[in-house]
Amino acid sequence: MTRPRHRLRYLPAATATALALSGALLVSPPASAHGTATAGPAAAGQAAHDITLVTGDVVHYTDRPGDQDDVTVDRAPGARGGVSVQSYGHHTYVIPTEAMGLIASGKLDAELFNVTGLVAMGYDDARSGGIPVIATAPKGRTAEPPAAPDGTSKVRRFDKVDATAMKADAGHGRAFWKDIAPDTTPTAPAKARGFDAGSGIGKLWLDAKVEAALSDSVAQVRAPEAWAKGFDGTGSKVAVLDTGIDATHPDLKDAVAAEKSFVPGETADDRHGHGTHVASTIAGSGAASGGKEKGVAPGARLYVGKVLSNAGEGSESGILAGMEWAKEQGVDVVSMSLGTNSASDGTDPLSQAVDRLSADGGPLFVVAAGNNISVGTIGSPGAAAAALTVGAVDQRDARAGFSSQGPVARSYALKPDISAPGVGISAAAAHPAEGASMYQSMSGTSMATPHVAGGAAILHQAHPDWDANRVKNALMSTSKKLDGLTPYQQGTGRMDVTAAVESTIEAPGSVPTAAFKWPNADAAPVDRTITYRNTGTAAVTLDLKTDTTGSTVALSDASVTVPAGGTAEVSVRLDPAGLPVSTPSTLLSGVVTATDRATGDAVAHTAYALFKEPEAYDYTIELTGRDGKPATGTVALTFPGNPVPAFVEVYGKTTLRLPARTYSAFGFLDVNGDDPDALGMAVLVAPDVVVGPGHSDATARLDATRAHRVRATAPRETENGQTVIQYRRSLAGGGAIGSAFVLDRAYTELYVSPTAQTEGGVQDLMVHWQLRQKSLDATTLTGHSVELAGQDNTAHHDGFRLLRTVYAGAGTPADYARLRAKGRAVIVDRGTSSPDERARAAADAGAAMLITLGDRPGRLYEAYGDNHGLTLASTGSADGARLIKEARTGFGVLSLDEHSYPEYQYDLLQYQQGSIPDRDLVYRPGTGQLARVDTSFYALRKEAGTREGTGHRIFSPAWGQGVGGSQKEGYPATRTDYLTPAPTGLGVWNEDHRFTLSTLGADSILEVAPGQTYTAGERYPGDWFKPVNAPRFGEGLWRPSRTSNGISWNVPAWSGGSDGHIARSPGGTAASELRQGDTVVAKGAYAGWSTGLQAAEQEFTLSLKADRDNGTWAGSTATDTTWTFRSKAPPQGTPKEEIPVLDLGYDVDTDLLGQVRAGSRVPLGLSSSSYTSGAKATAATLQVSYDDGKTWRPVALKRSGDGTWRTTLDTPRQRGGWVSLRATAQGPDGLEVSQDVIRAFGLK
Repeated sequence: MTRPRHRLRYLPAATATALALSGALLVSPPASAHGTATAGPAAAGQAAHDITLVTGDVVHYTDRPGDQDDVTVDRAPGARGGVSVQSYGHHTYVIPTEAMGLIASGKLDAELFNVTGLVAMGYDDARSGGIPVIATAPKGRTAEPPAAPDGTSKVRRFDKVDATAMKADAGHGRAFWKDIAPDTTPTAPAKARGFDAGSGIGKLWLDAKVEAALSDSVAQVRAPEAWAKGFDGTGSKVAVLDTGIDATHPDLKDAVAAEKSFVPGETADDRHGHGTHVASTIAGSGAASGGKEKGVAPGARLYVGKVLSNAGEGSESGILAGMEWAKEQGVDVVSMSLGTNSASDGTDPLSQAVDRLSADGGPLFVVAAGNNISVGTIGSPGAAAAALTVGAVDQRDARAGFSSQGPVARSYALKPDISAPGVGISAAAAHPAEGASMYQSMSGTSMATPHVAGGAAILHQAHPDWDANRVKNALMSTSKKLDGLTPYQQGTGRMDVTAAVESTIEAPGSVPTAAFKWPNADAAPVDRTITYRNTGTAAVTLDLKTDTTGSTVALSDASVTVPAGGTAEVSVRLDPAGLPVSTPSTLLSGVVTATDRATGDAVAHTAYALFKEPEAYDYTIELTGRDGKPATGTVALTFPGNPVPAFVEVYGKTTLRLPARTYSAFGFLDVNGDDPDALGMAVLVAPDVVVGPGHSDATARLDATRAHRVRATAPRETENGQTVIQYRRSLAGGGAIGSAFVLDRAYTELYVSPTAQTEGGVQDLMVHWQLRQKSLDATTLTGHSVELAGQDNTAHHDGFRLLRTVYAGAGTPADYARLRAKGRAVIVDRGTSSPDERARAAADAGAAMLITLGDRPGRLYEAYGDNHGLTLASTGSADGARLIKEARTGFGVLSLDEHSYPEYQYDLLQYQQGSIPDRDLVYRPGTGQLARVDTSFYALRKEAGTREGTGHRIFSPAWGQGVGGSQKEGYPATRTDYLTPAPTGLGVWNEDHRFTLSTLGADSILEVAPGQTYTAGERYPGDWFKPVNAPRFGEGLWRPSRTSNGISWNVPAWSGGSDGHIARSPGGTAASELRQGDTVVAKGAYAGWSTGLQAAEQEFTLSLKADRDNGTWAGSTATDTTWTFRSKAPPQGTPKEEIPVLDLGYDVDTDLLGQVRAGSRVPLGLSSSSYTSGAKATAATLQVSYDDGKTWRPVALKRSGDGTWRTTLDTPRQRGGWVSLRATAQGPDGLEVSQDVIRAFGLK
């Protein structure tokens, strides 16, 4: 890839000391954080997110505690290939195989598939409705911004940088991808793996979210001395691209020449504060301080582009728009105090835009280096070659500890270019509260950047004919060199604006880095030229000296005379021979200092750098298909210490040059199956290949001819619902590489290559087979079984029927002209017509069923927009030939048993640890070796008939994430499930089910049951959406917690009646309240938090009132719950502790519509315990109401166990009526709970 791996967001280069900024800001923390506001917890259920990828696939991502998140994927209609789910550290990537080649070739930004990053940026479907992208034109041709493909909105063109920003709308799913990448399947020819030529797209990037990154410091850069000489920036135009500006601030009210917002729905007014602080550092008048807190260039005029919102967020496309606007305004300088939180190599859209917009002489883009501390962390757009990239120093000219250091990734270019004060900078506060200071203090490279932008404005005033590069070089070459710091740490030094104004000797700020790739033992030295220009009236002799000892750096001349008005050159020779190689690389940087012989003053300096690559050796990847021929595919390559893989496109055999290490490679390859209709997937692994001296055969042989079949067989007849392969390689030095693959239903066979026992670390291979009752169980009257693949949008006709068969050729209307198709199963060739055209022609002919013959290996699944009342299926060539042969006799009959939703299902696990054996892996469990779950889906809505929902049952290994796909389900219904019990410590089963009500939209209710374990031979209930639905805490969502001075809560308000189940629903309203005695200390909806609590133990009550539309829901339309508990600050050193509270549970045997028989005796159980502590209630009461809570009557309870009671209700003869419940419970340590549930269950 050509882009940083974790380009999650843009962050500001600022910290707050007197003002609390956004909790997500990248900051250098103040010495004390007392009183700092903190971001509150997410609302109930917000840990679950749906993200529609640019390929149209929908990812359901659940952020569970630790690294055991759940990822399930709904494939887009018409999608081909599988989906790879890869986890590295805290990042999870979900990459369809059709995107892998584009990522490997550098045409597609991998961050478009980083679901953790997309959620962090708010790009899930609920909050964004799609993923914003930036399409850049191909390089090397006369380009223009790419046109907007299908399925996009909010299109914005950037003509100056040949880019187009747009949103790939979630609602249009597959349309966007089909328009730009019509053939990117794993089996497509290598040359075809790219964006469609007509799209005009060279690369597709994520339009990442952006967040906002004086008197003593102004004197530190010697601005007042420049003012005294008449240079205060007057006549210079400076654009500030930030969070806007408080134009009413006394320091800024006369400084703004123009302003424009690029944030939808917001003006340029700054309600964040970052932009105002930056603007006043550049051009503030100091009016509010009697002239004390002036900016560096108080005479400059400001052009304010608001590219970040009042929340401190924005987008790359918004920044691009602001940059183009600044260029159009004719500004001289652009100040950008923002940058990525990860290294850039300068090829990202913003860095490229800086270089292109600067190419014709200006403006000069002054950009923050970032606050990422370490070596090699210069972000975007500071990595741009043309940018003047700014690091930070403190008041003593020592490097600020947070300031990012060079070099630039991949190129090893010198950055930062210069430094400026960035610690404890006092500047204007935006809209200060009445009586508050007009100024605030911040730290960061964000604060250093406007100092340099102001210096550039002053220098432009002094030399209005200079272009941007000349201003940049002058500031760099005249800066104050800081002892003990190299250019990679501080640039050429701390800006000295007066020195820049006074100097008559010009020199380049730096020369290009000399990079010597391995092998470099005999590498020839590289010469770089420094050109000195004398703008004075007399010749000047310069004595030259490098600050590097030894033979590595040498000058062609020890001195040079520069004539008045003329130039002189000197060469710097950079010789790698004198530089020893270390691992991973050797970097050297320094400066050539030019001293005026006449005065003895240093008048200019130029930075240089040398990079000597360490030893590199051949590492070969060989990719072979099952047919023994070279294969094409994408391989992931990793090594210890850097578990994020590089994707390598392999065309049979690829050789890389790599440093000496041990590498692991793995890939997923389409292969031929055992018969012509079979399509196989081979998982190929080469876990430990050593590269280095003494290892001449460093080859990763990914050979599918050695791969063995992996399969599972259930006790009853089934079809494949989904297959998930998970592979993990833990590393001896710590960390692990995890990859999972959700196999597309088109695949019929799975193969895995054998591996030897690894040296250090562990290998794990797990396969989850979800096998379901056949939806279409078909045989011919001649007794041959026919394998049919039911299509997603089929019109099922549950039950058994006999259909005569007829063959209709290509299935066009003309083919039906003389054919008796009415009421029959029609067999057609796939041909060139679309699925809907075939279905429409069959329906018009009166057919009952349409069977399309597959024209390629694997099961055929197509996207039908309308089923036209037909049962839709496909079959392979062998079964198809048999059906056609029988149909042509005139006596062909198909016996068909149809099931809209399965009545039974198997979830089977295969597991291998340590090594993958060199043999077939077959799993054939008997019923007694499995656990049985009697699953019931209750209907919670008033809409009549079966409602379709989706369910996920995935296995989450202890070493990683749970991965899988969704399955369609019908509610209400029952199903018998069989599961492989996982060995102790291997992991747990996580399950969830959701359905949609037409009045509420997507995911009207989601119920989850994480952390389930089972025992072979045992039978378990599995009730979903079962009454009574009420607030209840459980696993999978954080519970009430106490910090040193606060309490937070998150209530799943509509949890079903099964133990361990919790549920959320977006409908209805909720109001929660936390009280300490009679004092309300915090309020919220389903979730909330409080601060400022005393550490001592006190009694609290938490209440929640929730209701939902009784015209939509068939039960639990309103609840009112109060929890009482005691709480104190956790022990010192413990960030937080969970607070035990009592829950209430109800056990009532209703039918699947949530009803009991009116006028009958109904047994009811009541339980109360704390999920957190396990404490049981010691006393309880129960009341019942049959008039929606208007009147209540007590019910006698009989204790049936520890924390449990039983009773029997005599229900009235009131069909269509409702039973409401009011319960209380008391437990140890002052725990109490009371709860009203209106319409807990119904009467029939």
